[in-house]
Amino acid sequence: MRLRKRFAALTLLMLVLGIAAGCNWPWKDDDHDSRKAEPEEVPVWATVSSGGAHVAAVKSNGTLWVWGANAKGQLGLGTWVNKNAPVQVDSNKWEAAAAGDLHTFAVMEVKGPVYSWGYGFDGQLANPPLWDYSNNTPIMVTAINDWASVSAGGCRTAVLKDDGTLWACGVIRDKSDSIFHNDPVRYPRMGLNQIGTEDTWTAVHAGYTSYLALKSDGTLWAWGDNDCGQLGDGFTVDQESPVEVGSASDWSREFSAGGNHGVAIKADGSLWAWGLNDYGQLGDGTQTNRLQPVLIDDAHIWKSVSAGLYHTLAIREDGTLWAWGCNTNGQLGNGTNTSSAVPVQVGTAADWVTVSAGWYFSAGIRSGGSLWAWGDNYYGQLGDGTNTSSTVPVQVGGE
Repeated sequence: MRLRKRFAALTLLMLVLGIAAGCNWPWKDDDHDSRKAEPEEVPVWATVSSGGAHVAAVKSNGTLWVWGANAKGQLGLGTWVNKNAPVQVDSNKWEAAAAGDLHTFAVMEVKGPVYSWGYGFDGQLANPPLWDYSNNTPIMVTAINDWASVSAGGCRTAVLKDDGTLWACGVIRDKSDSIFHNDPVRYPRMGLNQIGTEDTWTAVHAGYTSYLALKSDGTLWAWGDNDCGQLGDGFTVDQESPVEVGSASDWSREFSAGGNHGVAIKADGSLWAWGLNDYGQLGDGTQTNRLQPVLIDDAHIWKSVSAGLYHTLAIREDGTLWAWGCNTNGQLGNGTNTSSAVPVQVGTAADWVTVSAGWYFSAGIRSGGSLWAWGDNYYGQLGDGTNTSSTVPVQVGGE
């Protein structure tokens, strides 16, 4: 009895001291703790850019991830080894990244400086005086921090500033594959060069052989090689300075330059294309090259588009994804290897929000922030941890 009284007294004393000291008992239920921290939001994929055979993608927390071919250091990881699953570039926060044929350009943080890495022998890294080299780690192109967007193509890059001026670097080759060494527009080896003097540019996209850019008045412009009509100006003459694509002034910000073709959406949601069409990549049901924009579809509202080397991807307003053109590697994502000159649906999902066509593969993000890829996977560019190609979308990294 005396022992029980002593135990009861000791228990009471501990309770009083615990309340006074604000102790947390080991058996305390965390669910009743008003100070419990909210669970951290899991980062999801925010942007994706498909290059020649590699991918650069940014997550919602600003981290930059890369995978695929890396023989020229285009992954920026300090190695020359291919990766078949996403690997984080560094610990910095990035606003956006653009994957080209063999190089990558990226903007750090909001309105941050521009960095480049990968193959640079054609001046596409814009790193004077070391223009003629490959680099496998990010190198600052310039400390100026008023860059709005960036696009990487074949051996060329385009960058848009907040002030509406347009800048580019890289080369344009003639038909004999020789380089115009002395022309600062066609061969701007020493860093970024301004395109004209206008400050009304609102968007730009670098293709494999040409550029496309939009002005604030809704007109679309192009320059570069034009042997297949990829400039859309009605001719096949190469242009060193921007020429107008067609004559419309109601183009939207959704347009893309591919291998040797262009595709764009107008303000009314109609879809148009021009240039090389040997695989049906224009989507007009033929294999005839078009020197000016031709209507592909105005029966549906299109909201996003991306042109690859020989294929095209586009998303309708209802969230469905469509593809057409070359399909030798399954890059159309419809479960076959049969090319198509008209749009075919990619699966049955209706929640696609953005898409990016690479050279022989494709990638896209769905509404939940998941990232998917399909097509050629020889270099691991599908990012699913294998090197097995797929004719249907597979989830990148299993996330």
